[in-house]
Amino acid sequence: MSSYYQLRVLVATLICAVISSAAFALPIPFSITGATLTPGSGYGVDDKEATGILLDVGFDNTFLPQQFSIANIGDSYSFEFASVNFREKNIRQMELDNLGGLAVTFSFAGPMHAFQDIYSTATGFRGSVADAATDYLLDWDPVSVSFGSGEVFDGVFDMEVNDIAFDDVGVQTLSATITLRELPTQAAPVPEPGVLLLLGAGLIGMALVKRRKAGASNEKHICMLKRGNN
Repeated sequence: MSSYYQLRVLVATLICAVISSAAFALPIPFSITGATLTPGSGYGVDDKEATGILLDVGFDNTFLPQQFSIANIGDSYSFEFASVNFREKNIRQMELDNLGGLAVTFSFAGPMHAFQDIYSTATGFRGSVADAATDYLLDWDPVSVSFGSGEVFDGVFDMEVNDIAFDDVGVQTLSATITLRELPTQAAPVPEPGVLLLLGAGLIGMALVKRRKAGASNEKHICMLKRGNN
């Protein structure tokens, strides 16, 4: 195998490495700094159960700041942010008439600086909590969030919260899950300096070998002309 051919193979390999490096998607960093819970109307503890109009459900914020990265489309990350304490022993119709759901507002510092709301619908069922039937549930609506930089917002992630249902008194946990759906447009990462040096050396080597071969060919041609003249 000639030296020139070997250099061509080397340079082609290095160019492929640089292109592969440029096409590699960078992980998307997420930073969620806060979560605010907003219960709807109709929750609390009545002075007298017989004439009460409030459903005895408590919502506790357990959120801790979250920092994580998601690299691939379809990958997810989950974290807990609240607990729901269902304490009602007997549900009356008046306790359901003005029952609202729970809303939570997440504060994002990355990949965008924004607040994101997500809402649930609450449903209660009249009667004793001692039976096996469902008594209270929270059904959450997922959201899709766009992000990016400048005027380009073509990155997308889904955010959803787990639905919960109670068939007895107790405590359950609410968790949020973020799933990456689309990667945003990104500038290609700069290749490593070592790769650039090798690529440059390979190109210079190819030029020198090609020049040397051209010089040898010219000398051969001159010798043939001299022989012909003699």
